[in-house]
Amino acid sequence: MSLRFVKSVLLLTMLIGLSACAAGRSVVSIPLPNSESNPVNGVDIKLVAVTDNRVFQVKPGVPEVPSLSEDEEINSGIKARAYARKRGDWGQGLGDVILPEGETVVGVMTQYMQSAFQNAGYRVLSEGDAGYDSAIPVTVRIVQFWCWVELTVGLSNISEIIIRAPDGKLEDVLIVRNKSVHKAFLSTDEAWQQCATLGMQEISAKVSAELRKLQ
Repeated sequence: MSLRFVKSVLLLTMLIGLSACAAGRSVVSIPLPNSESNPVNGVDIKLVAVTDNRVFQVKPGVPEVPSLSEDEEINSGIKARAYARKRGDWGQGLGDVILPEGETVVGVMTQYMQSAFQNAGYRVLSEGDAGYDSAIPVTVRIVQFWCWVELTVGLSNISEIIIRAPDGKLEDVLIVRNKSVHKAFLSTDEAWQQCATLGMQEISAKVSAELRKLQ
């Protein structure tokens, strides 16, 4: 038995496994980051707005574009919770992956962005904290956050966020992008969760790295 034959069989098995996800909707949470403490010293900021600016399409030409079925395209509540689309061997939509009711991509990203700023040495204040009124207001726009099956690779995630503040070193727009790959053999609910979590962790780490450069 040749090595080429063995590799071909393994590749075929992987393709079948990745495309053989359960059809229909999966409701899967994304774990939040570990709670961080504000540094003793650091620039005070407040996250005044984290918005979901992702653009969904019906039957997009590429799988990394957010999409839902035509029936769900106008459902803003589902869009806010969606982060992956299941597809068959020929790219046909088989279902989607969304967060549990009461959770949103904005809510999850907010927690990861708070952690990113704290890890970079910023003090993230909440309403009621001393110094909140004078803290620098920061906005975060989610341009992209999506997971999909990338055949022969695994489950991929693409993320892009835009951070801005009205003054200070964040006055210039900070754009951070990331692509991560979770090498999954099967596209199970657990694999989708791991893919999305990895995406959140990596975009958060990149944000922290960029913020440190500004100090």
